[in-house]
Amino acid sequence: MIIEIILNPIFWIVGKSISLFPVLTLPDSFLSAMNMFFTLIASIGFFFPLNTLSEILGLFLIYYSLKLAISVFNFAIRKIPFIS
Repeated sequence: MIIEIILNPIFWIVGKSISLFPVLTLPDSFLSAMNMFFTLIASIGFFFPLNTLSEILGLFLIYYSLKLAISVFNFAIRKIPFIS
């Protein structure tokens, strides 16, 4: 009971502060595009196992993330004077 007396005002303040943020709604076109994307993934899953497809996608993302990181690093190095 004492813990409830202490925690109720804290939860009330947290609830009121969260309610200040607006509720975001997604447009219907976005939802239909996501539905089409998942339907496409499900149809590809008929030919390829989905865990293999997710591994390929993960490797693809790692490759391009590393490529971007190297490009950013090279850009930063080129901006330092007296380093060629």
